Amino acid sequence: MTFPEETVGKGAPVPEAEQIQGAYPAIEDFEQRVRECAEVPAVFTLEDLTRAVSKQPLHKHTYRKLLAFFNEEHTTEEAEAFLEEVPEFAYAVQPAGRFLEVLERVGGIERLPEEASAETDEGAGAQEAFAHADEVDAEAVAEAVDGDGEEEISPSVSLVGAHWVITDLGREYVEASDPRVPLRSLIAEDPARQDGYLLVLRRCAEEPRTRADLESALKAYQKEMGSAAQVFPSVFLDKLERVGGLYWKEKWSITEEGREILAELTASATA
Repeated sequence: MTFPEETVGKGAPVPEAEQIQGAYPAIEDFEQRVRECAEVPAVFTLEDLTRAVSKQPLHKHTYRKLLAFFNEEHTTEEAEAFLEEVPEFAYAVQPAGRFLEVLERVGGIERLPEEASAETDEGAGAQEAFAHADEVDAEAVAEAVDGDGEEEISPSVSLVGAHWVITDLGREYVEASDPRVPLRSLIAEDPARQDGYLLVLRRCAEEPRTRADLESALKAYQKEMGSAAQVFPSVFLDKLERVGGLYWKEKWSITEEGREILAELTASATA
């Protein structure tokens, strides 16, 4: 559609509505594309999932264990009960429901279709209480999960009674993030500290240990070996915790993966 040359830029009258129809194909095409994109489900990558679960280091191993738990179908309530038994969850700074929301949002787990049966009054009451709990913790959770303020996650709408299962992407992450791999590398690639790592793992395998106990053991080992190098227990503990060999729950304890690697290295040393 064109206007007479003499009216352009001189306060030309606004055309009638019917004259505008089809006059701006670019805008109409854009609006159509927006509508089409809204109907296409988001596609997430392993990088997206890894980034989301690694924002808060304290939660990384909890996320992985929760993903592995969903290799079979489970409800929200079963997941909450499972997390209560996960040692690393003891010092999590977000509620169980937030772990589910994060994993669902980045494609690690999926919610299965709801059953046809109507929700009971008791279930509805529990849902209201659960939602309220999320609202109370929303600010602290956003800070813990999002860190830099990106990808803010809104409070849950309904998690009670939901059924969940791991996705192919979630399964890929569980396989790629096996803590036994970095734990082996940590011990094997640092010969100068290898015996120190094994000492810590052995003592924690016997029973949970205090920091003071481990510090004393490392100093005695240092004296026995005649090493002049300063040994900082925090270095051993921090690195073993980061790769999933140890966890803290009032005292330092060995993880299942740490116990496996300790047994593996002990067997190879005596072979």
